[in-house]
Amino acid sequence: MIKTLNLKYLDKQYTVDHLHKEINSLDQSKLHLLFYVQNFNLSPTFLLTRIVHKINGDFPIDHVGWISRFIPDTSTNNIIAKTFDALPSGLEENNLIDQIKNYKGRVFIATLGTVDKKKAKAFEKEFLHLPYSHVHAALSGLDTKKIKLLENILRDNSLDNELVLENVKYQSDVMFCSFVAILMLLDQGYESFGIENDRTFEMTPFNILQIAHKHLTEPLRLLHRR
Repeated sequence: MIKTLNLKYLDKQYTVDHLHKEINSLDQSKLHLLFYVQNFNLSPTFLLTRIVHKINGDFPIDHVGWISRFIPDTSTNNIIAKTFDALPSGLEENNLIDQIKNYKGRVFIATLGTVDKKKAKAFEKEFLHLPYSHVHAALSGLDTKKIKLLENILRDNSLDNELVLENVKYQSDVMFCSFVAILMLLDQGYESFGIENDRTFEMTPFNILQIAHKHLTEPLRLLHRR
């Protein structure tokens, strides 16, 4: 007779099983963006982010990354999804399930058009292991013309991909999630539709969602909630 049930374990296992099913069903030829909305907490970074979102009137999104590649796992017959993210520890690649199974919040997935895997691999190799900048991540949401660094990095607003990437090589200490995401989208040939006046360095995760929404090939959906 069962006397006790480990409900936390069962809930966690259900989440992992659900994630496996979701990942296995993804079209591996398409580009998948991931948007993270953290549960409420009292950390200074979280509260500052929420204040900026409140001022801007934006939907609060704390982080954006994407699925960089899919790897078959023959031992479980599942697909391993690797993500590319600009995190406080730096720009890195992770196993999607390991990254979000214990994430306290919601994770949305946006599926765009076909991805050029050769270009994506070259892009990720170029940016992997670069440092993350908390300062520039915070400043991106302030949308101010008084920060001279914004104009110094991208004086030409034509969004020529080669120009953008060339400038980034000399500014490797200014990386943050939405900045890397918009550079990747531009490198893949996606348009920003004039959002934030096409200033890549002022993009927030919410701005990336606005851009992604115009390129969706499937409805935006909830991938994970905890």
